[in-house]
Amino acid sequence: ITFYNQRGEMPIYITKDYKYIIIGQIVDNKTNRPVVAIYPVEPFKGNKEIVKNGVMFSFGDGKEDLYVVTDPECPFCRRFEKQAQKYNLSKKYKIHIIFLPLSFHKHSKDMIYYILSADTDQEKAKRFRETLTGSNKWETFKPSDLQKAKIDKELKKSLKAVNELGARGTPTFYDENLTEIKNRGQIFK
Repeated sequence: ITFYNQRGEMPIYITKDYKYIIIGQIVDNKTNRPVVAIYPVEPFKGNKEIVKNGVMFSFGDGKEDLYVVTDPECPFCRRFEKQAQKYNLSKKYKIHIIFLPLSFHKHSKDMIYYILSADTDQEKAKRFRETLTGSNKWETFKPSDLQKAKIDKELKKSLKAVNELGARGTPTFYDENLTEIKNRGQIFK
């Protein structure tokens, strides 16, 4: 299980007998390396077409697909984007963005309007990266009623994809088979 607080994510381990909860890293005394939990992988059983129709845009030159459920106002999504740029993930992956604007993020929808009003996937990706790394250009963007209506219609498809995937928060990651990637560290390998 992963617990999220103001400093980021923190692993929580529960012993097999449910007797103890361990918060924080567990270190192997022989290797002096943190023990990494291996989660059981459950294959995706939903409708892949619903998910693919919910992709708002894609970018990257990689051979592997990475589906990301994200909210541009989410601090964890922003932290991940900085790491993605640092490790140049768009060279390794073709990244498919699915938006989940969380209700408690009051500017998320405005950010999404700004990002999705761009004409090409390349420009959407540029706006997405800028927004997640702190740009405030979205604040001066005023979409027309027609733009809002069009984007709201697209967002409905995105929310259907989120439900089909069973995503419960942001960011959530899925591989080319739409299987959830629970160990985020493997994305950077």
